Amino acid sequence: MTHFSQAWDNPLFTKQQLNTFMTLVEPLRANGVKVHVASSAAIIGGLGTQLDFIRPGICMYGLPPEPITETAELVESLGLRPVLSRRARPTLIKQLPQGRVVGYDNTYVTRATETIATFSLGYADGYNRLLSNRGVVSLDEDGPQLPVVGRVSMDAITVRLDEPKPSSTTFNIITDDFTFPNSVTKMAATLGTIPHEVTTSLAARLPRVFLSGGHVVAVTKSLVTDER
Repeated sequence: MTHFSQAWDNPLFTKQQLNTFMTLVEPLRANGVKVHVASSAAIIGGLGTQLDFIRPGICMYGLPPEPITETAELVESLGLRPVLSRRARPTLIKQLPQGRVVGYDNTYVTRATETIATFSLGYADGYNRLLSNRGVVSLDEDGPQLPVVGRVSMDAITVRLDEPKPSSTTFNIITDDFTFPNSVTKMAATLGTIPHEVTTSLAARLPRVFLSGGHVVAVTKSLVTDER
């Protein structure tokens, strides 16, 4: 086997790499050795998919290998959709008067009386610190985008709400689509990285709910054990 270094945006180089590999393994294939090259990006691009196996990686999770609109649209056209969403309820909602600072380093100051919600998740849970004053959360597909204000701290983010909400309200931290600013694809674009990093950064201590056919089939409170 081999692995393509740039299958998502350099098809010419990838074809050269494929041709080199095929020349090398030709005598092996004649003796029945199975070969494979196609990662998610190569599968999407139709490179090396005629060989014995394919290796879908991030496409198995319904995500594109790069955070580009055209690639996401191509993944969607194949009938794939993101399997991951991340939801949370605030631990605190309060109104702050104009002129109050929010979060570490005083990077955000309220401009008027504002409703600020605190969520008990932060960069220790995989919510990137670079989303400070840049990230958003949402309520539903038609609802407003609610900005993350102030620094993302280790265990908390703060969000400016458009209006007071009950603390039982569930918010979308990550949406299971390709286009919302808080989808994995758009978050990766904002961060200048790839979708893989956004998802693999999610901490083991996060509770996970597994669904199949719209029904909960498993729940894990945490994948780590607190031995304190």
